[in-house]
Amino acid sequence: MLDFIKNIFFSMAATTLSIVERKNEYSEMFYLIWLDSTSNDNRQTEERLRLINNQLETFQDVSKCLKYIEQLSDKDRLVLIVSGRLGKEITPFINNIDKVLSIYVYCYNKELNEEWSTNYSKVKFLFL
Repeated sequence: MLDFIKNIFFSMAATTLSIVERKNEYSEMFYLIWLDSTSNDNRQTEERLRLINNQLETFQDVSKCLKYIEQLSDKDRLVLIVSGRLGKEITPFINNIDKVLSIYVYCYNKELNEEWSTNYSKVKFLFL
């Protein structure tokens, strides 16, 4: 799991740099959203993610996560970290939303998750 956190950190750093470069274009807050049915079981991971960005919100339910994303301002920006199974459910609804910068899917099965994600430009993978 430590490698997962390191990968997230470096990917987030690149995303943050991209946001800073476009700072004149947006006046935003940068949110980190973690959607995973087992997120409550991973307190240590949550603490480490909060070190990356204290604007972390965790969800175990796709519909609650979608509702949260929808209520954010159009000026806000977010990055989603999601498990492969839930990524398959939520990505079709959020890939074309401007406030979503990237969708980081972490998974064990590369082939299965690449199959559903090929048409979504914001999806990036973190393989465990």
